[in-house]
Amino acid sequence: MALERFDPEVTHMIVFDVLSSKSPIGDKGERMRLFLTEAGYKKVLENQDRSFIQILNHILLWVFRACSRSAKIIYEAHPFLEYRIFELVQTNEFLNHQIAHNSVFVYVEADLGDFVFETLKEKFPGKILLNPSVEEYHLYWQRFVKIVKNSS
Repeated sequence: MALERFDPEVTHMIVFDVLSSKSPIGDKGERMRLFLTEAGYKKVLENQDRSFIQILNHILLWVFRACSRSAKIIYEAHPFLEYRIFELVQTNEFLNHQIAHNSVFVYVEADLGDFVFETLKEKFPGKILLNPSVEEYHLYWQRFVKIVKNSS
């Protein structure tokens, strides 16, 4: 796991091919992935302008920051737990912009949701729901609420 992606200063993730032996990053012919700050991303763009590298994929990580922070907390507390995590912004950015709220969903191995709920509750008091019904979700819905669900 690339832990540098959890650094709050890191805002970009890129995948790129190294095109030149003059590239300050990697060896010619390599495909690489980097997590970068704004300053680092500007340097990478300069290297691309010099034809040292070719960026293939670029992701703005600030979009996924709430999800990443929750994933890091879960991983550190429960390293062997299988779970799935996603944000509403990942499923429909336009809708999320319209309603101005983002929710993080965590699907956990059957019957282990209580452990993850307790772990996240310490870090995000008042913003965690455990297996909420639709009515409870709408009643307690707020920005960056985390929903923990047991997988069936």
